[in-house]
Amino acid sequence: MGSYTPKRNLYKPSIGEKYWGEKVNQNFDILDDHKHLREDITDFFSAPFWQNIPDKPRFEKGIKTIIGDGSTTEFEIRFRHSLPSDKLVVPVSTTRPTTGKFSYIHAYLDDEDNDGFRETIVITVKFDTPPADGEVVEIYYIAIDTDSL
Repeated sequence: MGSYTPKRNLYKPSIGEKYWGEKVNQNFDILDDHKHLREDITDFFSAPFWQNIPDKPRFEKGIKTIIGDGSTTEFEIRFRHSLPSDKLVVPVSTTRPTTGKFSYIHAYLDDEDNDGFRETIVITVKFDTPPADGEVVEIYYIAIDTDSL
């Protein structure tokens, strides 16, 4: 006599077992009745897929904006993160402005209140030539808690 799988109760015949064809046929009926909606399995960061990953990395993501004034070439964006650790990796990118010539972008963490925890993400964006007055440039970031990896 074979055994049954714990999750879907599928029959597994033992090696050398005879007359198991009907039970394995029922396995196909069970599998055929099991359905996932496309949105359940394709959105990596949404439930139920993301919520069911044990020990998943903690992260925070977002979009910040800067607005050109026609003369400023270096912008600094400062904001507090909500992660429980300050051991973060913060990759950043930006949309290319249509008028300014982009030079570099980088991010670092700062301990603004001097309590030993770096709670502030600082993103610096530098242009060789400034974005035009009123031009909006989007800054994309994701802060990943390396203690959760």
